[in-house]
Amino acid sequence: MGKRGRPRKPGFRKHDGTLERGRFTAAPDHVVARRALFSFSGLGDQDLCDGIGQLHALGLLDGH
Repeated sequence: MGKRGRPRKPGFRKHDGTLERGRFTAAPDHVVARRALFSFSGLGDQDLCDGIGQLHALGLLDGH
């Protein structure tokens, strides 16, 4: 007879079997590719995650 209840969440487990929270995982490939597209600007990558930051990186908001 199988185990009852909800299936376990995926992720890293501690020695006692509980889910380990806060462990770093690498960014997906599509996020890395998007960061590389805008990395020429010299700004930090944290400024480029939304549309306003991307426009700023391209210089379209200079002088406003």
